[in-house]
Amino acid sequence: MSTTNHERTPLLPATTISNSPSSFILPENEKPRSWSRGYRQLCVAIISLYGLMSPVMASAIVPALPAMSKDLGIADEAMLGALVSVYVMSWNVMPVVLGPLSEIYGRINVLHTGHALFLTLNLLSAFARTGPQLLVLRLLAGGVGSGPLSIGAGIIGDLWAPEERGVSIALYTLGPLLGPAVGPIAAAYISQYYSWRWIFGCSAIYLAATLVLALSVVRETYLPVITQRSRAAAMLANPAQHGSRCISAFPPAELENKRDFKTVRQSLMRPFVLLWTEPIIQVSSLFIAYLYGLNHLTLTTFQSLWRDVYGQSMMRASQNYFFIAAGFILGSQATGWIGDKIYRHVGNKKPNAPSSPEIRTYMMLPASLLVPSGLLLYGWAAERRLHWLVPDLGIMVFSSGIVMSYQCLQAYIIDCYTLHAASTMSALILLRSLTGFAFPLFAHALFETWGYGWGSAWLAGFAGIMGLAIPVLLNLRGPAMRARSAYADTVGM
Repeated sequence: MSTTNHERTPLLPATTISNSPSSFILPENEKPRSWSRGYRQLCVAIISLYGLMSPVMASAIVPALPAMSKDLGIADEAMLGALVSVYVMSWNVMPVVLGPLSEIYGRINVLHTGHALFLTLNLLSAFARTGPQLLVLRLLAGGVGSGPLSIGAGIIGDLWAPEERGVSIALYTLGPLLGPAVGPIAAAYISQYYSWRWIFGCSAIYLAATLVLALSVVRETYLPVITQRSRAAAMLANPAQHGSRCISAFPPAELENKRDFKTVRQSLMRPFVLLWTEPIIQVSSLFIAYLYGLNHLTLTTFQSLWRDVYGQSMMRASQNYFFIAAGFILGSQATGWIGDKIYRHVGNKKPNAPSSPEIRTYMMLPASLLVPSGLLLYGWAAERRLHWLVPDLGIMVFSSGIVMSYQCLQAYIIDCYTLHAASTMSALILLRSLTGFAFPLFAHALFETWGYGWGSAWLAGFAGIMGLAIPVLLNLRGPAMRARSAYADTVGM
């Protein structure tokens, strides 16, 4: 792995004396990629568990809205809709702040803090007495619970070499991707047999258990933060061993990452700078934003399809979400395993040359074509009112294509911007948050005007064009764009 990113990062003190005999060298066994494979996989699994509940709570209250309206005295339909939309809004916006902060204060510190606050706010939501109280709690909860969205990608880059990241990304994304499918199923059951307050109560129990587990197991993974802390501890504990010259070169204020106003401001601005200046981020964010908008559009109209077109009950309709979950599981696990196989196979053909991130685009092209294929099958099967299994199979293919495309692109971005992976994922979320909010707004109007068949055909057409063009563009022009970048790694060039 090239050290270019480490040289460009503004987070490291400028006084490092890499060639001095008194300079600090982090022991190899303390570097995250030198930890045992089993422990690194355990860390990723726990971060995946962290990421499960925040998307669950985005949609979990939908089946319980009638009961919440009666219990809290909410007569305004707009107020009920706001209980969902304010959570999604803050959930999509806050990673822009949390990602860069993790590159100053450490990945795990920011994750644990956000998770603890998420637990507290969900517990308080279970005891809300008015609609405005719950609205404020939902707004805050969405933001603090969004850390795994951006920070998780940075942890993957910290722990794994490029040829190993596919499987770890599959494991990491499993929790967040299952959330939108698991949420409506579990919430429909809880709201039918128990009080809606137990939706928040059960989430708080889950969050408390995962917080205790993570606090007991997961260590900091961000190498600059680990290095700074180890250097500070070594010099303060045994100054004689390092010499007076080394102590004077590293005053206490510089033994940790810089956290002054200027550094924090630069870090918080980095996602916006990346989106404005990096063509790779711009192209990737367009593709991810469209896929994310499509996913939320179909999730928004999925329940109404089975209720209005197929005449199914609420409980029966919610069971169709199992096919979305199955598509996510199949797609994520296949992408991780096959992606790493391709990466190692291509790398073995050129043993003396570094592998390039563009290898990730090899699987991106066929994966992205599953999206329009599944969408067409789903839409026209619903239009013709074929057996319920046919649109469910279509949505499963569609979901597989969504997660496969997302994982390939995420792996590509992590390979390109390893040190700033959290900031780059935050940059991708900027545009994605807009489509995730906007697409559901016209979803019902689209299908009412064009029907499920032609409505899905329009959406599939744009998905097909982008699925063909963007992987080819990244494969052909990626090295040149990285060569001109101020942030991208130079590996493979």
